[in-house]
Amino acid sequence: MQPNSDPHKSTARKTGQRLYLAFALLIVLALLATVVTSRSWFGTSQSGLNEATTGASATTIPSAAIAASSTSSTRATSGVVQTASSTPLVYMGDPLAPQPPPARVDPASRYYTETGHYLSGDFLSYYDNTPKSETLLGLPLTEAFPEQFPGGTLYQVQYFERGRLEYHPESAQRIQLGLLASAMLKGRTFGPLPTLADTKTRLYFPQTGHTISNGFLNYWKANGGLTTFGYPLSEEMGEDGLTVQYFERARFEYHQDLEGTPYAVQLSPVGYTALYAERFNIPMGTLVQLDPPSVAEGHTTEIEVAATAGVTVTGQYEGRELFFKYDPARGVAWSLIGTVPFADTGARQVTISLKNGDGGQRTVSRNLEVDSYPFPSESLQFDPATATLLDPAITSKELKMLNGIFAGRTPEQYWSGPFSMPLNGQIRITSYFATRRCYNCPDGSTPTTYHGGMDMAASIGTPVRAPADGKVVFAGALSDRGNTIILDHGLGVYSLMGHNSKLIATVGQMVRKGDVISLSGNSGLSTGPHLHWELHVSGPPVEPREWVARSLP
Repeated sequence: MQPNSDPHKSTARKTGQRLYLAFALLIVLALLATVVTSRSWFGTSQSGLNEATTGASATTIPSAAIAASSTSSTRATSGVVQTASSTPLVYMGDPLAPQPPPARVDPASRYYTETGHYLSGDFLSYYDNTPKSETLLGLPLTEAFPEQFPGGTLYQVQYFERGRLEYHPESAQRIQLGLLASAMLKGRTFGPLPTLADTKTRLYFPQTGHTISNGFLNYWKANGGLTTFGYPLSEEMGEDGLTVQYFERARFEYHQDLEGTPYAVQLSPVGYTALYAERFNIPMGTLVQLDPPSVAEGHTTEIEVAATAGVTVTGQYEGRELFFKYDPARGVAWSLIGTVPFADTGARQVTISLKNGDGGQRTVSRNLEVDSYPFPSESLQFDPATATLLDPAITSKELKMLNGIFAGRTPEQYWSGPFSMPLNGQIRITSYFATRRCYNCPDGSTPTTYHGGMDMAASIGTPVRAPADGKVVFAGALSDRGNTIILDHGLGVYSLMGHNSKLIATVGQMVRKGDVISLSGNSGLSTGPHLHWELHVSGPPVEPREWVARSLP
């Protein structure tokens, strides 16, 4: 097993390695005088593209990279590939191996620190001149290298998270997008529909006998249509808990919980899937996905890292520990990131460390784009006695104690599905989450802090219910939040219910979603009877209503 890679059918790989090494040795001896190694992964360059890196040497190709392809192209066998003129070329190096950064700036080449790969030449020009290429293709997962297609023709290709670029010197359109859907279809085909008339919300394609409609049609039209995605190969269907549809070059996913955002329709990582299907020796941490890819401040996103059993995944976001949970059904380790209101805006780095059982390890990073959010503002006035609770000596002590609780990472996930509101009946929100606040300030003053929770009107003694399953980790009186109860939902997710008149659940008690845990009140720093709900994710407070509206993860 490669110390820095995920194992894929290791027995077959070892056998392939023996065959490959024996045969490749004969070929190398026979062609030693004519083979010229290049950073384009060719013996001789077929495409004329600029070199992909500067000053980095190629590594030995693993046998996994010469397995038969299940996509539209085929992998060369025994380390030898044939051009259209049958001139043998020795495949040198592993195109998935992360490369070191350049020693000097090269305007014709771009290095991606996230994956350790270069983009250069015509591929770089295509990427830069294609609208939304970062969304449609994603990051490069390989260097440019030769791949043999049906009929024996050799083309230079480069794989990305969501696609593959191909160099076709014989065509007027030299750079083309690969037909990668077959890697995800795994041999499945879908019978054509009878001819249907086009409508405003549906198009029928006689070429494949399938339709595109509604939200998928809007996305298809807005992002390049036939040129980018090709024809539909299926109708919409349910897979992996999502509504999906297959195209020649893509697989669309509909994320219902993100409806109303720019990320309701997303693209599957067909580039990574194709590499996996071809049994490449894929380094750990090659595929990292954020859902949604961009998040508003004070909200939550999920991060997923493709991994196999036995690989330990840890991470950090803005200095805060992320706890990753492995999901064998999906082959990913996932964690949740909560962004801080009025602090986490712009590009923010997420660092992921992976370690396998052989001692191999790798650290990768991704940038999370955090957008500003139009939180409201308010000014609150307290009587002199209550205002004494605003003393920093009191507030900082309470906050330090709470941060110690919210820093905990219980390895179990207690909750399942969307959260529920902690009050029954019609909810009237009296102060929204992250409202900018100024306490006892003159009118027109600039806010000095923000509201870390959401306030809901509730008469004294109203039953307060657990919004999700969890364990009570605190039940007691606090200066500002009054009579408070805190639930640990697992994996760094916590609920705090404040200003209660009576606490019912006790520390150590496991509660179920909907259980009565307290009675609302007016204790602590409060201007009237209400319930204060804070939801913390990996440390900071986040918008609770988002967790009610969608299922995380």
